[in-house]
Amino acid sequence: MNEYREPPRAQAAARILDAALEELVARGAASLAMHDVADRAGVSKGLIHYHFHDKNALLAEVAPRLGDRIAMRARGALATSATASAIADLERWLVREIELGEWRGLLALAEWPAEGVRRAARTALDDRRQEMHRVLERLLSLLQIRTKMSLGPLTDLAIAVVSGLAAEIGSGRDPSPALDALVMAFYRLGD
Repeated sequence: MNEYREPPRAQAAARILDAALEELVARGAASLAMHDVADRAGVSKGLIHYHFHDKNALLAEVAPRLGDRIAMRARGALATSATASAIADLERWLVREIELGEWRGLLALAEWPAEGVRRAARTALDDRRQEMHRVLERLLSLLQIRTKMSLGPLTDLAIAVVSGLAAEIGSGRDPSPALDALVMAFYRLGD
């Protein structure tokens, strides 16, 4: 049986993107340095420039990768939840998302000075919004709640709360009370 293996060039680019993503989450976009990415990826700085012209080109490729990772986890957030565990599962997912720091990284890229990076990040943020919308649809369905308003503003509210909490990562603040308040707001909006 022949296994498909990525060509070495594609493997290097993937390692560089993964390393850049990790550096972004660990240090922030402004502090991300190409030599740190090279060290983490186990490649030369020249190889990074071969694949990605400059830091902006690299970050423009990291943004959709971040968005894909966030969306993948969102799709699994309530996939196997039962009514009894839905709220706890939602909170567990959101706390984990905040702790991972990837939302914060994506938000930073959406404000980056280079237009290509901002555009890529905003596209990823739009995808994240669609996934949050699906998660909330699933939650309301599990809890058999019909809201008095459309789900769009509720999705925006959830995104704003989680984004705000993600921006405070490392502050030592427990996000659970704010997330509990968000869920209670959904209950209050029900018929």
